[in-house]
Amino acid sequence: MFSGNPQRVAEWLCDGYRTRFNQYRSHRCKSVYENGQKVLDDTGKPVLVPIGSSVVTLRHTQARQQFPHLAAIPSNILQAPERQESTEWFSATKRRKTLISQGKYGGAMPGFRSRKRGDRRFSCWFNGGRNAVFHRTGKRSGMVVIRGQNPTSVSRKGRWEVRFHVTVSQDIRPYTSVQVDLSANRVTFVSPAPAVDRSRATGTVGIDRGVVHAAATSDGELFDLPDTTPLDNRIVYVQKRMAKSRRVAETEGRNWRIASRYRKLRSLHAELQRHRAAIKNDAMHKFTTEVSRRSEEVVTEALPVKSMTKSAKGTVEKPGRNVRQKAGLNRGILDSRWSLMIDQLRYKTGSTEEHPKVFLVNPAYTSQRCFACGHIAPENRESQAEFRCEACGYVDNADVNAARNILAKHLQGWTSPPRSKGQTLTVSVVSAPAMKRKPPALARS
Repeated sequence: MFSGNPQRVAEWLCDGYRTRFNQYRSHRCKSVYENGQKVLDDTGKPVLVPIGSSVVTLRHTQARQQFPHLAAIPSNILQAPERQESTEWFSATKRRKTLISQGKYGGAMPGFRSRKRGDRRFSCWFNGGRNAVFHRTGKRSGMVVIRGQNPTSVSRKGRWEVRFHVTVSQDIRPYTSVQVDLSANRVTFVSPAPAVDRSRATGTVGIDRGVVHAAATSDGELFDLPDTTPLDNRIVYVQKRMAKSRRVAETEGRNWRIASRYRKLRSLHAELQRHRAAIKNDAMHKFTTEVSRRSEEVVTEALPVKSMTKSAKGTVEKPGRNVRQKAGLNRGILDSRWSLMIDQLRYKTGSTEEHPKVFLVNPAYTSQRCFACGHIAPENRESQAEFRCEACGYVDNADVNAARNILAKHLQGWTSPPRSKGQTLTVSVVSAPAMKRKPPALARS
């Protein structure tokens, strides 16, 4: 088939990329289960079978000959699925191993790509400028050109090219490949992750994680995730329309899962959620990068996020209390991305088990203790934002005071008092530096 329609050409590139990707994926194997148990061979190893109904082992030249729709696809596109599939599969294997060792659910392994599920994307290697070349056409606009050549066996010989006109959201760094997603109308330039410059990193910083403020540092800075209220309202509106579409379909006796209106709303909802997550994650990356540049070591609380975000519904015999309030708190904790912050700090600081750079301390009494004199009392924290010591009158932001206590617990090793209701204690510590008796300036937003 010959076509001058760029949309059809782009769809054809997606189909060819997906075909080659699934051919590599067909090599992967899975364990055989019987009655919930793995089947073992004579040597005691699990019996493995391919995940696909048929395994395709063809070189690129053979694949072009056996599958005609691959004949004219550029080699930089046809070779990309091999590395992408291998990286995706072994990353999932490593993730499952890590989560299972921590006693968590490992998650499902990746499967085949399907056009029915909206997989309309492909990758093209830049390969030193041989393909997927970006040309800037304006201050905020550009064009990605992908070139190919028809095989010699067809009547219409010669080269062809398809151009993707894009709006540039940020400066294009040197890239290794280009990913085109027709479903989202997005072109992504894949660049090597820039290494964090830690040549000026000195000292140790304490970080207190929270809900109102995502993080507070012992240097007196507060970090808040961007406000996405308009986007949140839009998401809630789409969710209500999805629920209404489902009710109407059920009332009329139709299958709501395949209803065109419901599927459009579901796609819109997924896109809004991706946009919201991208905004939050981008801000978290900027914060953790800045902390990694300035500080050699990072100290924060060891918070059991999974236990802290459990539902308060309870059971029929013992129903929970304040269920809606607890549900709102759980959403706030998960939205603050506490675990993501630790993961980013670990790999940006180069923290390993042999040479740790990120340390976790017991959070007990860090929000009730006065950093200046060590006095511990629940009454010290007047509100969520203000801390005022009853013993010495020290005033500070409550989250910043907690961050400084976290740092002091790591450096000085002050111990928590025994838990007792109504007990007020003063813990002796190494003398703290002189502090101004006023809240510090809020540096981050």
